Amino acid sequence: MKRLAITVAGAALLVGLSACGGTQTPENENTPSVTGSESATGQEPEQTPSLDPSSGIDDDGKETGAMTITGTVSSGVESGCVLLEYDGTVYNLVGGDAGILTAGATVEVTGRVDEGLMTTCQQGTPFVVESATAA
Repeated sequence: MKRLAITVAGAALLVGLSACGGTQTPENENTPSVTGSESATGQEPEQTPSLDPSSGIDDDGKETGAMTITGTVSSGVESGCVLLEYDGTVYNLVGGDAGILTAGATVEVTGRVDEGLMTTCQQGTPFVVESATAA
C-alpha cells in the first residue's frame, strides 16, 4: 500500500513538472517581434475604457455619474467604516472629511457609486465621496 502511494505521488509530481515546461525555440530561429503599439497581427490594438476610480466608470464600463445623497451616518461593523442609508440602499462612504462623516451626523454627500471598488467594510455599496457637508 505504501509503495502505491509513493508511485502515485511520484506520477503526480512528474505531471505537475511537465506542465511547467514549455517548448524551447532555438535562438537563431527567426521569430516575429512586436514593437511599439503594433500587435502581432500588424493591426492597432483595441482600446479599452479606463477603469480608473476617478473616471466615473464601473467595471462593466457603465458611467456612474455624480449624485448627492442625504441621511444620517452610522458606523459599520468594521472599524473606520461609515455608512449612510438613502432611498433603501446602504452606502459605504469612502473618503470625505472624517470630521463631518461621524456616526449620528446628518449629512449631504456628493460623489459616485463605484461597485468595483474593493474595501475592507463588509456592508454597503461603495460610494466615493467628493464632498460632504453637515445638513
